Amino acid sequence: FNAVALAGADPALAFDQLRLLVDNQDRLGAYPDRVDDLVRHYNFSKPPVQGVLLEELERVHPAWWTPARTRVLVDSVGRFTRWWLRHRILPGRSLAHYLHGNDSGWDNSTIFRQGAPLEAPDLNALLAVQAAWLARKEAERGRRRAAAGWRAVANRLAGDLIAQLWRDGQFVGCKLPEAEPVRARSLVDCMPVVLGRRLPPEVARALVRRIRTFLTPVGVASEQPGSPDYAEDGYWRGPVWGASTYLIVLGLESLGERALARTVARRFCATCARSGFAENFHAFSGAPLRDPGYTWTAGIFLLLAARFQRRPQSGR
Repeated sequence: FNAVALAGADPALAFDQLRLLVDNQDRLGAYPDRVDDLVRHYNFSKPPVQGVLLEELERVHPAWWTPARTRVLVDSVGRFTRWWLRHRILPGRSLAHYLHGNDSGWDNSTIFRQGAPLEAPDLNALLAVQAAWLARKEAERGRRRAAAGWRAVANRLAGDLIAQLWRDGQFVGCKLPEAEPVRARSLVDCMPVVLGRRLPPEVARALVRRIRTFLTPVGVASEQPGSPDYAEDGYWRGPVWGASTYLIVLGLESLGERALARTVARRFCATCARSGFAENFHAFSGAPLRDPGYTWTAGIFLLLAARFQRRPQSGR
């Protein structure tokens, strides 16, 4: 998220943000959950958002993509994606799973209330988008066999996600090894919106209707406000977050739902203007919660503000 926000003002620093993970990628392809001057650990990973965000980086700053940067990122993101496919899909299964809520970034989301391993809708949607991005970049590099392989992965993941985790108008998780469906009222089950036009029309329409049920004066709550598990300061059980807001906006726009995307973005940006760049916000008052100064909140504010400021000029 920070790299996309930095790319226009400081291209080298944006690349450094990405290289930090690349340079600390382990031999199996996993990125560290945390790396700083004191700690580097791989206890958890983070979801594969790289494909969605690098696709957006191409749209916003196409000149940023030099051949050298492209080579480094395609090779590294490819290794990370293969890590999920090789080490996070159980034998006999076709969808990837999380081992802990922290793997998802939605640490205490209600979708994890029955435990893990959990085949999650957001994870497999993000992997499908990432595989499709890798297919396109490999084709641009003239690597047709690699491109075809990634395209097949993208199609399989998207198809299996809908076939296995779309139940009665919403996406569910699947608790392993019991293969038990997990129905929650968390915004995380709306994250397959990032698939955009890859979604069947009836699924897309139902998903948009569901996203509207999370809409508050501040943006999109992380837990449905009417849920019995909703908590005003419940971390991922109520407050509004920048990262989930941005992914929802990108997904809605890709489906042509520009008015709703603009509403979500403007409410979030207005909240930041009033309350600063906190880790998350009270879903109704907009009061800042937890860490009062979060860089990805600031970065997402800049991205959303610039996105809708540019719209009249671009004609989109």
